Amino acid sequence: MLLSLAMWAQPLIKFPLLFLKNVLGYGSYWGTWGITYWLRLTQWRQFNGAGAFTLPWAPAAMVFLLKVGIIAAVLMIAWRRRCLSPGAAISSVAYAWIVFFVFSPGFCPYYLIWLAPFILILSPVFYGWLTVTSSLFLFFFYNGLTGGLPWFIGVSKFSNPDRFNLLTPWSLWPWATLVCGMILFWKKAAAADPSLRLISFQTLRAPAHK
Repeated sequence: MLLSLAMWAQPLIKFPLLFLKNVLGYGSYWGTWGITYWLRLTQWRQFNGAGAFTLPWAPAAMVFLLKVGIIAAVLMIAWRRRCLSPGAAISSVAYAWIVFFVFSPGFCPYYLIWLAPFILILSPVFYGWLTVTSSLFLFFFYNGLTGGLPWFIGVSKFSNPDRFNLLTPWSLWPWATLVCGMILFWKKAAAADPSLRLISFQTLRAPAHK
């Protein structure tokens, strides 16, 4: 936190409002990932927005709720798992990343590298499935940017409305994999501890060693 504040000090002091809007208020491109894509498919006019800042009230409210939900869920994971063994910290970070990607209002392809090492340690099998679906998405994404094989140069089309047709349908593969993983990990945890509740502030305890 101190390092982040030190790095943020200059823009926070000189351009506080601009920093708060473009950094803390950033919600990525609407309708290109997961939940926001499904909402965009409803064809409701309010959910047919685009961009990251000038959104109609419905997408803006949904982006805010998703971001608040992610922060709340990650804080709850950290609180409930704070007394587990040191090795469980990596799993806690992996669970936090899964929550982040499932409920994230927006997305960019290179984000997929952020969670990879933690997922690998959490579950090599799940990491394998996520790698396959992510690779499938990335292939078609970059194949679209370069205009097909052979690849020489890719030109970003994020400013073009066709970006939704290029990016989003294939991005549903890794997103769906993460949704399935989140459900399966929860079921596994609930089976191991029937008293476990999804929403609770009860602190989890490491098993006692004899």
